[in-house]
Amino acid sequence: MSTDLHEAEIATAAKRRYDVVGFLGAGFGLGVAARNTIRALESAGRLGKAIRIEPPSPRWFGRRYAEQALDEGRRLARRWLRQGGIDKTPSVPPAVTLFQMNPLEIAHFKSQWRDAVDPSAPIVCVPFWEMPLVPEAWTPVLQVMDFIMAPTRFVQEACSLVLPSSRVLHYPQAVFLPEMVRPARDRWGLSSRTTVFAVSFDVGSDIERKNPYASVEAFRRAFPSEADVELVIKMKPWPQSAAYRAQAESLRRMIGADRRVRVIEQSLGYVEVLELYASCDVMLSLHRSEGLGLHLMEAMSLAKVVVGTNWSGNVDFMTSGNSVPVGYRLIPVATRHAHYGEEVGRPGQVWAEPEVGEAARAMARLHSHPEERRVLGAMAARDMEARRKQMLSGAAYEDLERALALAPAARAGALARAARETRRGLQRRRRTR
Repeated sequence: MSTDLHEAEIATAAKRRYDVVGFLGAGFGLGVAARNTIRALESAGRLGKAIRIEPPSPRWFGRRYAEQALDEGRRLARRWLRQGGIDKTPSVPPAVTLFQMNPLEIAHFKSQWRDAVDPSAPIVCVPFWEMPLVPEAWTPVLQVMDFIMAPTRFVQEACSLVLPSSRVLHYPQAVFLPEMVRPARDRWGLSSRTTVFAVSFDVGSDIERKNPYASVEAFRRAFPSEADVELVIKMKPWPQSAAYRAQAESLRRMIGADRRVRVIEQSLGYVEVLELYASCDVMLSLHRSEGLGLHLMEAMSLAKVVVGTNWSGNVDFMTSGNSVPVGYRLIPVATRHAHYGEEVGRPGQVWAEPEVGEAARAMARLHSHPEERRVLGAMAARDMEARRKQMLSGAAYEDLERALALAPAARAGALARAARETRRGLQRRRRTR
């Protein structure tokens, strides 16, 4: 369809159907995001097929996985280009294949989805990432996508460094909680007379990035000896990983004998996790970076105050009117986590070091002023409800459909050059390691 298509013709074009490919049964963030997308597509009358990918094991992530997936990604990209572009028949638009997965997973799990998707359909990716530069190994798959639907402005900016910004659309996210989530302080041994702060993270998602140490330090600064406060640390265990066990133990050593700090190191069901959040007063997230901050949206939906680093994906939904954003300074990425191994030392790859003193002062104020907690929590819940309505309206899909109507042909030359450059970069790094 030519670029001089009239706006009126675009506005009256038929709705597209969307075939969603993702980790639909998984409990981690990509799975939750995929199910939220399916809910929104159903609400907007646009859902086609739901194509389930079995979740990866932890060993599939890291440097070795990235190198293996690069070759797969190049073959994948060439296959899409050989099999043609978008069906231009306006009366029966083909379904859009929407990958609710990151580029390397799209390449790696091709065998699980290739026979279930329409090879002539437009292809769209919803990637999640936690740093200002996307991995170089993502480039081949990103380049062949017709559009990227970025779940946050932070991800949108990162992807726009690889693709023209016109091909990277904003796809605002929301959370949908089950009904009847209720506080359960007795279950967790929490006093009804204390102000309860909470930290929630998965050790497997990189303890350096999640940075619970800063929350413990802020708690201690805010409350050197006060007895009417508690800190709950919900930590997903990884018993099969010696490295993750050592990281969890380092956090326990930092906590020491402080009886006001309670560590819950066990796997819980989704409703149980939400009931724990509902039992607390303030959610802390002095992270170094978040792609989205799903647990923060969950806490805000439960009318809880979030005190969080004012940087990365959570800036999309955290404001001074509904939460407590905390200042920071940018520092080079430093972590031993395999998922980010290629990013350490990469020029321009940074994350945030939160201002612990500022967070401590905010925590002390929230403890002393319960009315402020109630006001901020109510605003948080209101804003999360507005995001749910926005996502269910289908406005993001309307934006994509207008863009698809004006989309140019695939950029085969640019893709081939990008794939070669990425391959050479990985080979150079392998030779110098």
